[in-house]
Amino acid sequence: MTDDVTDRFEQRLDKIETKIDRLIEAIADIKVIENRLTQHSESLARAFKKIEEHDRALDDLRERNAGADKSLAFAERLFWMVATASLGVVVYFLRDAV
Repeated sequence: MTDDVTDRFEQRLDKIETKIDRLIEAIADIKVIENRLTQHSESLARAFKKIEEHDRALDDLRERNAGADKSLAFAERLFWMVATASLGVVVYFLRDAV
C-alpha cells in the first residue's frame, strides 16, 4: 500500500517537474521573443524617424518649387507681353512705311 502511494506521489512529482520544465522553456522563449520585439520596435522607430526627415525635406522642396513655378510663370508672361508689344510696334511702323 505504501509503495502504491509512493509510486503515485512520484508520478505526480514527475508530472509537476515536467510541467515546470515546460514553463521554464516557455519563459525562455518569451524572453527571446520579447528581445526580438524590442529590436523590431527600435528598428521601426528609426525607420519612422528617417521617413519624417525625408517628408520634411520633400515639404521644403515643394515650397521652393512653388516659388520657382510662380517666378517662371511671371517671366513667361513678361516675355510674351514684351514680344507682343514689340511685334505691335514693328507692325505700326511698317504700316506707315507701306
